[in-house]
Amino acid sequence: MKPRLQNDDSAPEVNQELAAAKNSVVHLSDARRLTRRRDETPHPALAKEIEEARDLLDRGQSSEAESRLRRIIMTAGGGDKAPLLARARCTLSVALEMLGRYPESLETVQMYETPESRAHLDAETATSLRVRIGLAYNYTGDHPKAIALLNAAQRETSEAGSDAQMGAVYEALARIYRSIAEYTIARDHAHKALDHYRRTGDWRGLAEAYFSIALADMHEGDYDAGLENFKQATTLV
Repeated sequence: MKPRLQNDDSAPEVNQELAAAKNSVVHLSDARRLTRRRDETPHPALAKEIEEARDLLDRGQSSEAESRLRRIIMTAGGGDKAPLLARARCTLSVALEMLGRYPESLETVQMYETPESRAHLDAETATSLRVRIGLAYNYTGDHPKAIALLNAAQRETSEAGSDAQMGAVYEALARIYRSIAEYTIARDHAHKALDHYRRTGDWRGLAEAYFSIALADMHEGDYDAGLENFKQATTLV
C-alpha cells in the first residue's frame, strides 16, 4: 500500500523500508538515516560520531552535542578529513543556535563563506554550509546579508543541485523572511521547500516545511489552515 502524508493526496510513493521506518520510529533521525545519501568516506568512525551528534540534536541534547562536536573538531586532524570536519562544524553551528549563542554559531562556519573555501567540498556539504551561514547571519541580525547569501545559493544550486539541497535553501529562506514578518514570502518559500522534499522522501524536511507553512498561516490569521499544517508536521515526527 502506498504510504501518504496525512490528508495529502500528492505525497510521493516511498519504498517499503522507509514506510516501515516512518511507522515505527518516534524521532526523524531514524528516517533520516535511511534517506540520507552517505558519501563514500575513508573515515567511517568519524562519520558515525558526527551522525551520533546529529541524533543528540534530534533529542534536544544540544549541550552534549556541542561537547562531542568540539572534541571531534579538535582531535580529527585535516587532510582528507576536511569534508567531514566541515560537516562537524556545520552541525556544531546548529547546536550553538539551539543554545541561543548566535555569534558563536556564525563564527563556527564563517570560514566557509567564500567560494574558494568550499571548493574542495562535495555539493551537499557546500550547500549545507551556505544554508547554515545564511541562517547564522539572520540570527545575528544581518537579515539583508542572510537573504543575499541564500538567494545566491538558490540561483546557483537550481542549475545542478539536488532536491535535498534546494529544499534546504528554500526552507532557510522561509525562516529568514518569517523572522522579518514577511509571512506571505515565507509561505511561498516553504511551499517550494515542501515540493522538493516530497521528491526526496526526507521526513525531517517535510516536517520543517509544513511547520513553516503553518507558522505563516497563523501569523496571517488563517488558523484553520495553520492547524492543519501543524497536524501534517506532527504526523511526521
